[in-house]
Amino acid sequence: MEASFKVTDKIAYSKEAFWGYDTDFMIIQRFCSRIIEQFPEIKDKRNSVINHIKKTKDDFSFSSLYNADSLIFAKQKLDEGKLFHHQMWNGLFSREKMDDDKFIKKILSFQKKISKYLFEKELEKKGTLNNDELTFVLPLVSKYYTKFYDEKFPLLIKTDANLINYLWLSIKRSYMTSGTQVGYQVAEYQLFSGIDKEESKNRLEKLNEKDFSQDEIKIVKLFLKAYNDGFKEKIFYNIDTLETMGNW
Repeated sequence: MEASFKVTDKIAYSKEAFWGYDTDFMIIQRFCSRIIEQFPEIKDKRNSVINHIKKTKDDFSFSSLYNADSLIFAKQKLDEGKLFHHQMWNGLFSREKMDDDKFIKKILSFQKKISKYLFEKELEKKGTLNNDELTFVLPLVSKYYTKFYDEKFPLLIKTDANLINYLWLSIKRSYMTSGTQVGYQVAEYQLFSGIDKEESKNRLEKLNEKDFSQDEIKIVKLFLKAYNDGFKEKIFYNIDTLETMGNW
């Protein structure tokens, strides 16, 4: 079982795949969940997952964080009465509240530690996490270690190129499709904590476009367009033309 989990340590996490199919990362995660469901004892099921999550501090991986987070999500669904037999990690809960709460409390402690570790690793060496992994990690660190996050996040956007990238990560979280076109909403609440809209505007307006790629300039123009429009919600822009694609 551990060998299967280790495979996910080597595969980059991707939030989406084409045509709605699972990514390689998620295929293996679901495979691990199904195998664990076959274990006869709930203690063995839990230990199998915890052994992958916990490891030692120097071995924390994004896969470990994802496992912890998905278990916490499963517990939320259980509390809502919406965790069904075919869903991931269903078999790791006894349906006895005190027991399940104690188990998930342990998982939550790992989630906190791992998210901070991965954030620190990214600060030390940018590019350790891919964009989807960053989008996953940053809100957790901001939530659990607010003061530390607020102090350190500016280091990630010191260069204008990095600022543009983090703006794009913020923007692309909210989009809609119409035929072959994709429209992006740019609302203020989408911006990662630590990105100041006024400071970003001032920096972007001073850029020399020749120093950046066409795609980067599209992001800059999209942000400035949304800024001038007041960062309105439910308005989606065509990133190529900056025309609105309708209100939703």
